[in-house]
Amino acid sequence: MDLSTLFPKDETVIQITHPKTDEPLDISITLAGPAHPVKMAFERSALDARFKKKRDMDASSLMAESESELVARTLSWTNVVLFGEVLECTPDNVAKVYGTPHLFWLRNQVAAAVGDTVSFFQS
Repeated sequence: MDLSTLFPKDETVIQITHPKTDEPLDISITLAGPAHPVKMAFERSALDARFKKKRDMDASSLMAESESELVARTLSWTNVVLFGEVLECTPDNVAKVYGTPHLFWLRNQVAAAVGDTVSFFQS
């Protein structure tokens, strides 16, 4: 078997669902895959930062790193509105949405998709 036929896709698009009903919302998010250059660059940068600090990571640092990875891997989105404002997909806006405590459910959906490497393979 040619292993190159098993390379993951560079991106996947997820449909955000309502946190209670699981009904699809009109929001989609494009995420960088496990071998995407954006993901690889983030990983190198995060490891470099850990080595430069030369100390153990605490819970706050790990949570911040996890959120930063989600921000880095969010390539685009559609129909994201917060407090009546349509948000462009910029790193600052992505961090604002993922960092809003009451939107933990959206952040969790994105984190689950990033962790589900199967979703990055062709059907």
